[in-house]
Amino acid sequence: LGSLVAQVVAKHHPVPIEFVAIKDTYAKSGKAAELLQRYGLTAKDVEQAVRSVIKRKRK
Repeated sequence: LGSLVAQVVAKHHPVPIEFVAIKDTYAKSGKAAELLQRYGLTAKDVEQAVRSVIKRKRK
């Protein structure tokens, strides 16, 4: 779904995009906090992705 939305947005408004999601893998089960950490989806990880996009946009 994310790639479809990105494709539509990019067609009309070219902007840098960073996907924040579980990579192509089978996810394990466990406590939410542990899983967020394992798959790079903590608030800090999302913040870093946003900062990366902002830096690319400014170039």
